[in-house]
Amino acid sequence: MNIMKKSFLGVVLSLGLLSAAHADVYK
Repeated sequence: MNIMKKSFLGVVLSLGLLSAAHADVYK
């Protein structure tokens, strides 16, 4: 369970960083 939660958080964080990068690019 802990490993799955950590991987899920990692995916969420990576998606957040990607969305932030795209927002900066399209500005």
